[in-house]
Amino acid sequence: MKKIVLGLSALVATYFGVCVSQCDVNAQVSAQPIVKLVESDAFRRVELQHLPYDVLKTMGTSEAYEGCTFEGAYVKGTECAPLYKILVQKEDRTQMYVFMNREGKIME
Repeated sequence: MKKIVLGLSALVATYFGVCVSQCDVNAQVSAQPIVKLVESDAFRRVELQHLPYDVLKTMGTSEAYEGCTFEGAYVKGTECAPLYKILVQKEDRTQMYVFMNREGKIME
């Protein structure tokens, strides 16, 4: 019975460690990372309805986008730190890109 409990404890600890380490970008164990995440330089198109809630909330509630239409959305980066590029068409029919992180914060 002890072997089963110890085995399950080790399995849970390993799983938890892997899940936490995948998105824990602030924790630095050493000066040089063991695994370097490769970030794609190219943006991939994503449907507007698949954007994170916070990004959609910023788009819908910001006064800066009042009267604008959203023509497309793109994403690049890692799952832990994505960068969204939103194509916005203003009322005067000019277009611009707005960059946001997954919390809906506008990146300059």
